[in-house]
Amino acid sequence: MMERTVMLDRRKEYLAGAEKIPQETLDFLNKELKRILSEKFDYSEIGKDINLLKKFYKDTLTLAKGYTVKGTEYEKNADVLKLVEERLSMGQKYFYNKNCAEHTNWWVWEIDIPMLLNDIFVLMNEDISKDIMKEVMDSGRYFQPDPRYSGNNEGAIYTTKLPLRFSTAEHRAETVKVSLIRGILENNKDEIKLALNSLIEAWAYKDDSYSLDRNGFYRDGSFLHHGSIPYTAKYGNIILREIGEIIHLVRKTEYEKYLLGLKNFYDIIFTSFEPFFFKGGFTDMLNGRGISDYTSHDHKTGHEMLNSLLLIKEDAPEEYKSKLAELIKSEVEKDTFYKYFENEKSPFFYNHMKELLEENIEIKEYKDRLVICNKMNRIMRRAENYAVGITMHSSNIGNYETRNGENIKGWYTGDGAYYLYDNDLEQYKDYWKNVDYNYIPGTTEIRMNMENVDAQRNPEHKPLDRKSAAGLKWHYYGAAGMEFENWNGNLTSRKSWVFVSWGVIFAESCIKGKGEVYTTIANRKFKEVPEIKVDGKILDEERAVLKADNVEINGKIFMFYKKTEINIEIEKKEDCCFVKMWVEHGENPVNSSLVWGLVMNKGNMSLDEIREKFGVKITEGKHLINGIQCNYEINWDSKVKVEPFCTVYRKEDNRESRIYLNNNY
Repeated sequence: MMERTVMLDRRKEYLAGAEKIPQETLDFLNKELKRILSEKFDYSEIGKDINLLKKFYKDTLTLAKGYTVKGTEYEKNADVLKLVEERLSMGQKYFYNKNCAEHTNWWVWEIDIPMLLNDIFVLMNEDISKDIMKEVMDSGRYFQPDPRYSGNNEGAIYTTKLPLRFSTAEHRAETVKVSLIRGILENNKDEIKLALNSLIEAWAYKDDSYSLDRNGFYRDGSFLHHGSIPYTAKYGNIILREIGEIIHLVRKTEYEKYLLGLKNFYDIIFTSFEPFFFKGGFTDMLNGRGISDYTSHDHKTGHEMLNSLLLIKEDAPEEYKSKLAELIKSEVEKDTFYKYFENEKSPFFYNHMKELLEENIEIKEYKDRLVICNKMNRIMRRAENYAVGITMHSSNIGNYETRNGENIKGWYTGDGAYYLYDNDLEQYKDYWKNVDYNYIPGTTEIRMNMENVDAQRNPEHKPLDRKSAAGLKWHYYGAAGMEFENWNGNLTSRKSWVFVSWGVIFAESCIKGKGEVYTTIANRKFKEVPEIKVDGKILDEERAVLKADNVEINGKIFMFYKKTEINIEIEKKEDCCFVKMWVEHGENPVNSSLVWGLVMNKGNMSLDEIREKFGVKITEGKHLINGIQCNYEINWDSKVKVEPFCTVYRKEDNRESRIYLNNNY
């Protein structure tokens, strides 16, 4: 019983804090409880709407927090206790019981609500009716009885074609946490052991699996969900949170020994998460349909992940503890936009982060680094003052995902788009809410009305036929290639990227399409109209079409390898503006091409010197780029009897590295 008490106390402190509750947290809880207490509704109607159902139980947990957290206006308030019991009883009567069938979204029934119920009972365990608690927890067990499976109830058949199935990736972490906390509440040692023994599936490398299920982590830093979508920022974020909470609960108890394979998990933090941070933010190119959640943004995602890492650090082996502390403190202190203590509502994390930041930990600059994750067709180049992410798709990786009415305009976000991070840390706050989705930077598309179009292409939905994408690196130099086919098959091209000391070279050839084809060079968000220079001369028009060698926007240089006709448009919004820049390829192009560079750090070189020293040659079958340290070749030549390949030739040691573009599986 003593260890059960220890684990329950840990969970309670995690949810409600102990001493020194920040005033901001108290103010937030008081405001939320006043809102909830003033609401009137018909209990019999709640279960018909999945969003009302989620909100009902989330608000009930908020009531439990207000009742428990020390210093709130409602601490140990008898009316709040009575209302929580009433809400749970009415839920049991009308919409969450063993006779209910799942609808709309299985996850709410099997994971979200059981988690919320567990935490309500952790917080109010001493005071709440034991009869209500048992009855409600029995309903939670009905919907989610075993951590190894999802869809394991009679009502699950209504929400999925495959009701009974193994839970994987973040769903496994969630089902384990449901069973673990329920087992602790009921002092069920067998349920606790089964839960912990089942957790390893959440981080087991998919490279080592013979399963057809592709959800999970890969050794190159990739993470996939829904079979073919890179999702580290959304579902990977959930895994970090759930595993951190689980380890925290059982550390230094008799149950800690049932956690298996933890070394893999700690290694994954530094291959699948750390490289994709930039000054507190975590790249949106790994957020899938999560970009359409306009209440969030890359820095809020990063903030959530850093909290999870803070919890994980507390219980990590010494070999990882200092590395985690350095990572967390560096990202928090570099984030001058989404300041940690202004945005953290949890007293637990608020106080633990304060302690960490007071430690004598050196803040280190980013080292130049290129990360290539071929299993998910993503690339990240990160230097001290900027980072660039590249999104590709292929026969194995989907172009984008839309579900449940989310991300309905994400048509082009995986079509060779680039995501640029620099000292404008607010760039992606409200970006996806306001951007013109027809102009995604780095993409080549056909101009058409895309409203209400489902343009998904992935192995499960309109698969592409043997289209390839991959890259390779040497230090922070590298190259990648993609055989591009658009969503309806009416546009094809050959795209490549070369990562050099000063930035990125974008090359595209064999552009063939039906309709008006265009390439978006930039679509940046600004608080006010920025200074735009075209070949050194300030542009004072809101819409212009002109030939140019280079365009500079607030210090970022877009350099073209030959004089090119550029379209520039300033699009004003209510509280920001966008600068769009694109190149037209004309109607029904057959063999168009375009080469340009994103110059982020030109040093002492002029743009003419860059063009000369980093020469580019485009032929029908090859992209050839000569650099100072390396030469690069992306070869699609049909006369070669091997698959398309990408080569980096290192001048320093006369060595060559090669990857075949379709060998990422």
